[in-house]
Amino acid sequence: MNLCESLFKSYFHKDFGREELIEKTGLKKPGFAEYVLKTIKAVHELRDKKMLDYLIYILFIMDETLPDARRKDLPLFVSVLDELLIESWHDQHENIVTLLERISSIESLEYFFKAIDLRPPYLSWDDNYSFGVKCVRALYYVGKELSAPYLEQLCDHPNETIRAMAQKQLSKLENGTGDG
Repeated sequence: MNLCESLFKSYFHKDFGREELIEKTGLKKPGFAEYVLKTIKAVHELRDKKMLDYLIYILFIMDETLPDARRKDLPLFVSVLDELLIESWHDQHENIVTLLERISSIESLEYFFKAIDLRPPYLSWDDNYSFGVKCVRALYYVGKELSAPYLEQLCDHPNETIRAMAQKQLSKLENGTGDG
């Protein structure tokens, strides 16, 4: 199994295609998810921003390629992705929300809630609070009725956009309508 930076650089420079990346990484081999988990934990500890970008990308490929990934492999990553979601040293917050939403673990609810007000430097331009809105939607989508206490708190949020989205999601929850 291979997750070295040079492999990803070659791939993104279009030296080879996606199928070859899957082959070279060993993505379909037994134990690959555990190997990626070990690697992502090391990258997290080192705060290696570029390697994290590559590993998040490989998680999306796992999700799209392996038939049981969402049910079997990706839940292994919930704890580390939750922690990464509320840290500001990287640029993968929106992708992490997407992955956590796909995994749909209620363990992530508190982290979606905490991340709403996160303003890492690369999102400083975001006057529409699209990342915060994405977190509110993820709260509803993943938590359904378990998200109600968080959504109720967010109905008093100082930001009008966040407040409105929380009210919308809470209304959907109360009416039993919608997906997010």
